[in-house]
Amino acid sequence: MKVCVLLSGRLNYYEENYDSFITNIIQNHDVDIYCVFSKEVCNRDKLSGFIKLYQPYLIRESDEMIYDLDYDTMNQGSYYKKYGGCRNLPKMWLCRKYLSDMIKDKPSYDMYISTRVDYKLHEPIDYSSLIGKGLIIPNIRKNYKGVQDIIAMGNHKEIMEYLSVYDKLPEIWSKYNIEAEANLKQAIKTYHHPRLKGQLNVCATLMKSSQKK
Repeated sequence: MKVCVLLSGRLNYYEENYDSFITNIIQNHDVDIYCVFSKEVCNRDKLSGFIKLYQPYLIRESDEMIYDLDYDTMNQGSYYKKYGGCRNLPKMWLCRKYLSDMIKDKPSYDMYISTRVDYKLHEPIDYSSLIGKGLIIPNIRKNYKGVQDIIAMGNHKEIMEYLSVYDKLPEIWSKYNIEAEANLKQAIKTYHHPRLKGQLNVCATLMKSSQKK
């Protein structure tokens, strides 16, 4: 099977999660990896090591410029009110907008998967069982308002829709709070939450310092 892997986000724990990435995402498939990462210090310091280990087919850094908005005066969801960092949300989707530019003329893959290297999957993805099921956004945490922005899969048309959220955010924010999962749900039209005997249902964890080993 020909699989297109689309990586964005931060490069934290790319070494620790490499074995899981190979076992659960790459498997024995014919895979091309496309990557876009922001120009944050945490990424610049890790970029050369990541490229050597993951050997991406195509990689670029995203521009620093995001919407010219006064985020401090906007309505922020409960998470951002408590922890801050709402500017990271458009940065993430800007990276994915650039990923969509990379693959817009590459519709020949059997499956497309958008994910992050700082999340670790715990079991292999059965791609063949997901073909033709629409845009797949698996259940990972119960408190994600029915959708999450960590991992998504689908065909070319479906993943292009998923990657297009960046351009829709200003209009969404004119009506709703800045809230990652809720904004994604408002931006996309169709998605499925597979519950396939544990397959992709609460099987990914964000790596933290205590989880390195």
